[in-house]
Amino acid sequence: MDLMDRFEKATSGGPEHRAIEDRLAVGRRASARRRASLAAGATAAVLTAAGVVWAVQPGVDSVSGKDIVASDAGSVERDSGAPESPTSTPSPPTALFRYDLDTAALEVADGVTIVRQVENPVPHKDVTSAAAVVDYRGERRWVMAAVVRGRSGWGSDIEATSSRNFGQWVHELTVLNTAQMFSDGSSDGDWVTLDSDGGLTAQNGATVVEQSTPARIDQAPADVPSAVGTIDVDGALLCVVARMLPGEDVDITYLAESEHQGCGEAVPGIDYPGAPATS
Repeated sequence: MDLMDRFEKATSGGPEHRAIEDRLAVGRRASARRRASLAAGATAAVLTAAGVVWAVQPGVDSVSGKDIVASDAGSVERDSGAPESPTSTPSPPTALFRYDLDTAALEVADGVTIVRQVENPVPHKDVTSAAAVVDYRGERRWVMAAVVRGRSGWGSDIEATSSRNFGQWVHELTVLNTAQMFSDGSSDGDWVTLDSDGGLTAQNGATVVEQSTPARIDQAPADVPSAVGTIDVDGALLCVVARMLPGEDVDITYLAESEHQGCGEAVPGIDYPGAPATS
């Protein structure tokens, strides 16, 4: 059982978590500006409670803010179903890390070790942030969180592998999410536009590294302008999926290239009305 499985098993008393591929296909189909924002109510609940922390469970969908919980500072939620004996193995923590909104400290549960930590990697005066490499029983994950007090926030974590670079991942998430935390929801801040023939045109300081058209049938409807590609924004590589949806404007999704290395075929299907069912 891997780290993600153990953490999800520890929280099995609540609503069942979606499979990882389902979360990728549904939870991350939103564009960066939607993905970066928590529901206003969830954010306010965390920020107005005295002495609370923002606890993000591994694999939680950070689009809606679901399962982002407030808990008393200095405490970690435990499985209280049965008392622990001196010889029993402690249950995996329900929260891998906690982000203190007042002190900017990144705290971890018992048994989780911070191997490397970066304080305030997001270079914005209104953003408080932290990123770290953490180890739990020999398995490593990268975690990152950022918040604009009273407005919006996001958290992300990913399994650490030798094929990924921690610094690049942090930079990609910073570029991907920060500007969108202050977005008015319009498309003016998009880094690409989709041409009528399905080509990507860069704007707002972005550069198209590579692109192909059309997108796969599980990424965009057939016979409409669509494209997938890789762009460079301030040194961060981002995957792009752009498509014209029936009765809608162009829908553009941005993803961190570190999480979908090579973009293109590495990007899972992105749901849309009439999309083929995924196995």
